[in-house]
Amino acid sequence: MILSIAIRELADNTGKIIYEDKFIKSSGNWKLQLLNDNSLYLQKMFNGENPEPETKSQQLLMQAYGQVEYRIKALKTKSIGHNFLNAVKQLEVMEFIESDDGKAIRTFQTVNDRGKPLSNMDKAKSLLIYYSNRFLNGKFDDFINQKFGEMFHYFNEIKTIGAENAIDIIRQRRFSEDSVMRYHFLAYAEDTYDYKATEDYVLKIYLKPTLKNIKSDQDKLEIFIENYVSDLEDYFK
Repeated sequence: MILSIAIRELADNTGKIIYEDKFIKSSGNWKLQLLNDNSLYLQKMFNGENPEPETKSQQLLMQAYGQVEYRIKALKTKSIGHNFLNAVKQLEVMEFIESDDGKAIRTFQTVNDRGKPLSNMDKAKSLLIYYSNRFLNGKFDDFINQKFGEMFHYFNEIKTIGAENAIDIIRQRRFSEDSVMRYHFLAYAEDTYDYKATEDYVLKIYLKPTLKNIKSDQDKLEIFIENYVSDLEDYFK
């Protein structure tokens, strides 16, 4: 995002062609892809189309884009802007391609550093994909990835509805995807569990041991993963 705006605002016509081909888009292929509709939304922003946000995540993208644009424009008349572009010329982009989705997601969790810890939902997604990839030859990798993408989308809609209708329990900061996953657990678990369970309980005391105990039984593992993920998505929906 920073590079896209800097190239547009600070580079000359020749520089724009060179930088965009190197960092933004080459032969019509965008170098940055986001999940779901966010990818197309971001591309429209990069093209200067000013798309109207339709989801919470798109609103956040728009706000971030506006902040970056404001700061970059402030550099236009200062040498620091040109120094920035000169520094960009020296950048090298290293691309590592992992065609196996399961391994790619496991690698992401290992090296992830977004400045904040992963949520239990993020960890549950990675854990389920790990068991699918490791013990079921990746049978449910795409299924899990798609379903969790939908769940994050539904959660954004839930937060939007909560804000629009002044629903305090949903509007508060501590209400997260992990909260919904906990509520689902209280209705889903068939055995006797502590119904005062925290959000961490669902991942550490329920999900991890359950998967570990059935990993050697392929049929049970397949049934559990498919049923749990589908039921969790239905709950978010």
